[in-house]
Amino acid sequence: MSEHARRAIAWRHGYHAAVCGRAGPWAHGTVVRTDDAPSFYEYNLARVEGPHPPGPGPDAEALAAAAEPVLAGLGHRRIEVEDTVAGARLAPGFAAMGWVVERLADDDGDSKRLYERLGFRTVWVRHVFTRVP
Repeated sequence: MSEHARRAIAWRHGYHAAVCGRAGPWAHGTVVRTDDAPSFYEYNLARVEGPHPPGPGPDAEALAAAAEPVLAGLGHRRIEVEDTVAGARLAPGFAAMGWVVERLADDDGDSKRLYERLGFRTVWVRHVFTRVP
């Protein structure tokens, strides 16, 4: 993972820390929750953090099952995978389970200008998986 990608991820973590009322560990990273806005997907999710070594790693079903207790009480389930390669590997499994699969990069509009001012380039793509039970 490049230094620019690490900085972009750190910025995203700081964004969550500033906005979300709660953050805590789970088996694969950090869960962020905002009790005042439980239906806001961006502020209520489980992050799968860190670069993942090559190989099988956890599959989509295992991640979904692990996230269930930490996202309980929300009207949705959202898992954000920071490692681009791991996210791409997991995408077919989440799609097969009926989750919405997104590949997101902050590279347009105001986000792009903000990232450029901070010295970021579009060097990090995160995968986000969402399901409404």
